[in-house]
Amino acid sequence: IDKLKKDVEAQSVKKATLENRANDAEKRVQELNAKIDALQKTNDEQKRKLQSTERALKVAEEELMRLHLEATTKSKQLTEVHGAWLPPWLAAHSAHYMEVISGHWNEHGKPAINSFLQKASEKSAQAKKWAEPHVETAKMKWVPVKEKLVVLKKNTEPYVQKVSSKSVEVYEASRDAVKPHVAKVKEFADPYFQEAKKFSKPYIDQVAEVTKPHVEKVRTTLKPYTKRAVRVYGSFLESATTYHRQAQSTILDYLHQHEVSKSLATKELVWFLASALLAIPVYIIYRLLMEAFCSKKPKRPPHGGNHGHRRHKRRHADK
Repeated sequence: IDKLKKDVEAQSVKKATLENRANDAEKRVQELNAKIDALQKTNDEQKRKLQSTERALKVAEEELMRLHLEATTKSKQLTEVHGAWLPPWLAAHSAHYMEVISGHWNEHGKPAINSFLQKASEKSAQAKKWAEPHVETAKMKWVPVKEKLVVLKKNTEPYVQKVSSKSVEVYEASRDAVKPHVAKVKEFADPYFQEAKKFSKPYIDQVAEVTKPHVEKVRTTLKPYTKRAVRVYGSFLESATTYHRQAQSTILDYLHQHEVSKSLATKELVWFLASALLAIPVYIIYRLLMEAFCSKKPKRPPHGGNHGHRRHKRRHADK
């Protein structure tokens, strides 16, 4: 009986400990469930935020595509309007003329320029070979000539200073001598000028009042065309200056590559060569247009050119 009591007490103690453990486990499970619920809520909130950001991103992409399409359509319309300020018949003629000019250029102008450049390169190579010994001799002769020039410059420098000082003195003396005469002429002509100004002022005011509305009308009618012309001229001037600078840089580099032409590479010569290089295609196009569209009419032979001098008929006295 004591053993059974002891066993029952031990079982009751174990039961109490197991119940305590079960209670602790239930509490932990509840805590874990609460944590899981909180995590689920945060996960749901994150999902909702991601969905909202995705929707906002899609809306932004659609808006960006719409703006891009609007910008492209606006740019097309602007280019059409910018190109349509010419009359349609003139635009069609200009397109036809450009096609004809490009055909003439590809057939005649381009091969001619290529052959010219090839011949020029061959001639420049021959000239370089021919000029090399002459350049060496010129260099050998140039050194004493340069020394003589330096000596001559030193010797002539005081005379040059004297001449410059004398010229300044002569200029000042002539200016002082002419100044009172100029003042007298001005005083003499001033009343006549004032009288002419008073006499012509009402007529000038009347002409200005009469022509003012017409000038305003002409200005208002020509305002859009002048703006377009100024814009086109500005763009043309910018492109021409950029092309001219590029041509100057290329010509200067080409001249510095050779010993013969290095001494000739001055700013004035480079500017002139670049201008000529840009003007040659314009002149060729002008000549092609003149030959294509301004054909000369065949001259008619003069009447009676082959006939000799006709003798007059003699009149008899009987008739």
